[in-house]
Amino acid sequence: LPDKAKALFKLAELRQAGEKLGITKIEAGPSSGRFIFSDDTIVEPLQIIKMVQAQPNKFRLKNNHQLSFTALMESEQVRFDEVASILQQLMAETT
Repeated sequence: LPDKAKALFKLAELRQAGEKLGITKIEAGPSSGRFIFSDDTIVEPLQIIKMVQAQPNKFRLKNNHQLSFTALMESEQVRFDEVASILQQLMAETT
């Protein structure tokens, strides 16, 4: 498959993983991104707090529904990898 098609499949995969966790929106740009949680997210608030406390220069909790992060993500693949890694961390306490 062409790279653009592979990227669409990866994007859909990440979106589905986020939806299973109750994440309504995932954004990632070259230097930062954010996750917006629904009211009925299955992500444990304690897991988010642990992430923020462990890496305060990377993660910030904005209101009760938004986790923002900073990372150098200049390429699309690096963005996909970073988002996938954060989703894994958020999933850790739900399984």
